[in-house]
Amino acid sequence: MTILHVALPTSLLMEDTDLRDKTIKLGHVARALAIFKVERVYIYRDPKQDRESDRRLIREMLEYLETPQYLRKKLFGLRPSLKYAGLLPPLKIPSHMKTSTLVPDEYREGVVEEKAGQKFVFVGSDFLVPFYGTASAGSRVTVQIEQTDNLSWLARQKQRDDIHEYWGYKVVYIDDIFSAPSKDCLMVATSRLGTPISVVWSQLVDTLSNNKSVLIIFGSPKRGLFDMFKENELRRHCHFILNTVEGQGVGTIRTEESLCITLSLFSLALSLGKSR
Repeated sequence: MTILHVALPTSLLMEDTDLRDKTIKLGHVARALAIFKVERVYIYRDPKQDRESDRRLIREMLEYLETPQYLRKKLFGLRPSLKYAGLLPPLKIPSHMKTSTLVPDEYREGVVEEKAGQKFVFVGSDFLVPFYGTASAGSRVTVQIEQTDNLSWLARQKQRDDIHEYWGYKVVYIDDIFSAPSKDCLMVATSRLGTPISVVWSQLVDTLSNNKSVLIIFGSPKRGLFDMFKENELRRHCHFILNTVEGQGVGTIRTEESLCITLSLFSLALSLGKSR
């Protein structure tokens, strides 16, 4: 199975001056990431425009929206930057859709707490559950709920790789986007100056089916990747430079729009690759 990664610039919010508008844009981004099961989103430094306040907001908002609702108060508290987060629709991914009733063998996200030298984890139930793992107090962890012979509960720390369903995305800030992926990761740049995706569609489908992961890089709202980086740098690092919106009817495509369109096409390409 091919894992999807996405890279977005720190200048993603450069056109927005109001916190409410920035929040709504990031809500659209988070929904797209969840819909198409993106595992990791890199926030990379725009070499020409890097505003620290926007960089922090992008990371904080995306992490907040990916966090299960029952953990948000413990992990984020009340922050001015999250003032309008309540306007956004929930992601409703499997890690969020939990009740206060525990079920044996289910996976949950939790926060580790320590009381009288013993570790517990809060997982959204009406009580703390004894925790078996190495994470320190205050950490967010993935656990599997177990029921003992005497019908008490415990939570055992697990890795996300142990879960065979989409569990959410991880947000990572990186200074140099070209240093992010592993050697076996397929790198794809998106640009209106790139090769139309229809021209290389069959090649793309075949290539995706033979790679464990793909990183799709998006430019900023006002500057494409060819404006942000040197052309030879893009061509040296990227396996494909694609125009995923052929014959567009508008002057510019917003980053969040390009994200949805491109991820939809890659989702289709991945499905076709599986059927071959």
